[in-house]
Amino acid sequence: MATGIQDLMKAEKDASDIVNEVKQLSRNTQTKNTDKGKKLTTNEKKRDQREEELNQFKRKLKESDTSAKDLEKQTQEDIAKLKVHFEKNVDEVIELLLKKVEHVDLTVPDAYRQGANHSYT
Repeated sequence: MATGIQDLMKAEKDASDIVNEVKQLSRNTQTKNTDKGKKLTTNEKKRDQREEELNQFKRKLKESDTSAKDLEKQTQEDIAKLKVHFEKNVDEVIELLLKKVEHVDLTVPDAYRQGANHSYT
């Protein structure tokens, strides 16, 4: 009988060891899952932050594109106005240039004449 009691006590100790191992494994698994959960949460936050940054970039790009289109439109309007102005004034400018070329003042200023008459020797 003594051996039967010893066998029972040994079996109980083995069972207790097995239960302790299972508990320890369970704690380790929970810790790992918690760490994984934290990592997932951190990764989700990073992903959400990147998505928000991307959305902000897209909004700015659209605003910039709209501004660029408005600027291009304004530039084209200004070019058209300058062309009209040029067409109106081209004849007047050519006439003014021809008058200036035809009527050249050939008189020599007094300061030049005095310098030419002065001898430097």
